[in-house]
Amino acid sequence: MVMLCKNGGLKDIEKHNLDWIGQPKIDGCRMIAVCFCDSVRLFGRSGNEYTSKFPEIVKRLSGLNGIFDGEIFAGDFYKTESRVHTENKLKIKLLVEKYPSVFYIFDVLALNGEDLRNKPYVERLKKLIEIGKLNLFSTRNLKELWGIAKENGLEGIVIKNPQGKYENKRSVNLLKIKEIKSKDLKVTSYVVNSAGIRVEDDDEIAVQVSGKNSKLVKEKIDTFGFCLIEVNYMTLTENNKLRQPTFKCLKSASQIDLNKFMEKENGM
Repeated sequence: MVMLCKNGGLKDIEKHNLDWIGQPKIDGCRMIAVCFCDSVRLFGRSGNEYTSKFPEIVKRLSGLNGIFDGEIFAGDFYKTESRVHTENKLKIKLLVEKYPSVFYIFDVLALNGEDLRNKPYVERLKKLIEIGKLNLFSTRNLKELWGIAKENGLEGIVIKNPQGKYENKRSVNLLKIKEIKSKDLKVTSYVVNSAGIRVEDDDEIAVQVSGKNSKLVKEKIDTFGFCLIEVNYMTLTENNKLRQPTFKCLKSASQIDLNKFMEKENGM
């Protein structure tokens, strides 16, 4: 098992600014690279092997002797996923050219036969710098990094205790802080399920609503033919859909800009 993040928040940025080490959160595929001379093998969090799917990464890591932790990224989340889930050898070859990937290394577990997992993160980071394999921007100015992440529409940042060891679990020494976006939706239909209801708007954006809120939303749709809700989401998909939308709250007419919904209804 790889070292995983616990969820953090803005208070952690304030608390650890200029003390902990921060890096942009890459929205790709987590990967462990096991390198020994000319042998390179890539493993995901589940332990499944993905070596054959990223020949360009294997080529770049050839000649190293160590175990590296990082994120493979092929332009965006969906392009990376297409690389990960492709089995056909010809398609893999085509995707290497269409969506070339980068392996953003942010940690090293072993190097040249030395186990580094019990070393402080700041020392492991220095090892990566020494061999020229730290290709991910790192800083102790967490506030500035958070501003850069927001300005550039990144998913968020990861902050790390410089004295933390590499632990094969979710660690308090590794926190992810995400930029959560929100959007108002006019939902017009629902399907009842065991957890509550699954609602959809006219663009087929689906959101699960559970507990007491599901009853309130269902009643409004049954009565008025629609309901206004606010949802959180991570990013937009290639089709301009919301990625991972989650129900935030029910909204009243006074809390939402109804003009945009009227314009949509009238084809404006």
